[in-house]
Amino acid sequence: MFINQNRDGSSKFASGHDFRRSFGSRWAPKVMPIVLKERMRHESIETPMAFYVGKNSNLTADALWRVQSVELGEMLSNIQSPEPVHELGGGQLN
Repeated sequence: MFINQNRDGSSKFASGHDFRRSFGSRWAPKVMPIVLKERMRHESIETPMAFYVGKNSNLTADALWRVQSVELGEMLSNIQSPEPVHELGGGQLN
């Protein structure tokens, strides 16, 4: 069983609500909000949106950097070398 300390130093056991909050926080970045709403049995989508979705800015930033890195890699792999430029007429313009 999980034991934590209260501010006054006494032992505190994890409540069912602590586990519920932990579940929501861990799954929010992994599933769509509607799935989280259903799994947590919230009546409204506003509840998981307000308390769980987008609350960890570091995880959000990491996810965005991963997507950007993949897209940049794909763009760079699709770029073809340009055709060589040939000088016409000895490189002089008339």
